Amino acid sequence: MKIAKFLVFIMLGLAVIVGGVWFTETHPSVIDYASKNLASVFFQESVSIASLNQKYQNSFSSNGKINLLIVPGHEPIMVGRVW
Repeated sequence: MKIAKFLVFIMLGLAVIVGGVWFTETHPSVIDYASKNLASVFFQESVSIASLNQKYQNSFSSNGKINLLIVPGHEPIMVGRVW
């Protein structure tokens, strides 16, 4: 009985693996869309160009400085800022 359960477990595992490979081969656009948009669930846009421009314009009336942190990306297409 234990061997039968083990074999069922192995067969289901193989079916999931083979099904996953088949799905990624036949539906690459779904996988591509999901991988590009997954981060949008966790990371929301916190700064806009307009707000940075307003802070820059306001900096001339104060000390003339703004703080800006540039974090390079990890995407092969958009690698972030290159120094």
